[in-house]
Amino acid sequence: MNKLTKITIVVLAIFVIGMSISVAFADPVSAAKYKGKKSITVTVKDSKKTVKVKCKYKSSTNSYSGKKGKYVVYVWKGPKQSHFYNGWNTVAKNLKSHKECNKLGHKKPVTKVKLRYYY
Repeated sequence: MNKLTKITIVVLAIFVIGMSISVAFADPVSAAKYKGKKSITVTVKDSKKTVKVKCKYKSSTNSYSGKKGKYVVYVWKGPKQSHFYNGWNTVAKNLKSHKECNKLGHKKPVTKVKLRYYY
């Protein structure tokens, strides 16, 4: 065999072995669950009122979402490629007064948020 052919075969073999190892140790599809929890409780503070909103995990969207009265909370894990949304993102809104809170790119889900107006 030619020396160039041998080098090409070795490089291809290393590539195939590396890809199979990376697939074997990859995170499963349901990796967006936070420590395997089915629900997360988020405390929302709006002026002087404090409300606890229970967010349930939805496998179709790989995120937690919950609603209590006029408060809506959405928690999801952003893609690793994004420098802005990388990590856990929490968005809480008051549907009546249009106050909101965005906590983006944290290492773990933010469970205490304070609503305010965004202009």
